[in-house]
Amino acid sequence: MSGETPKAQEAQEPGPANGQAEEEARLAPFGNIRKGIFIVPSLITSASFFCGFYSMIASIQGDYYTAAWVILLAAFFDGLDGRIARATNSTTHFGVEFDSLSDLISFGAAPAI
Repeated sequence: MSGETPKAQEAQEPGPANGQAEEEARLAPFGNIRKGIFIVPSLITSASFFCGFYSMIASIQGDYYTAAWVILLAAFFDGLDGRIARATNSTTHFGVEFDSLSDLISFGAAPAI
């Protein structure tokens, strides 16, 4: 036995709480980035939503060629937003519902016009 008290021995032993503190200290500079990463998939979904909306405007103005290409661009953004959300582990209930609304506009209403 060494002459240390039991509390001093506990402080030196690596435990789950001690390892968690080290992990938090290591990731501290990236805290703001991690918080902001949740918005990236929603921004890409917004781009898909905008493409669908612009496609409807182009169709109403008679520019069907542009409208068709913008719908294809919306399909690209739609595939990208889900992959980024899963890759960054930032899926939210809002994101799922927002993606569904974007799909309705881009692939339901826009081609119908």
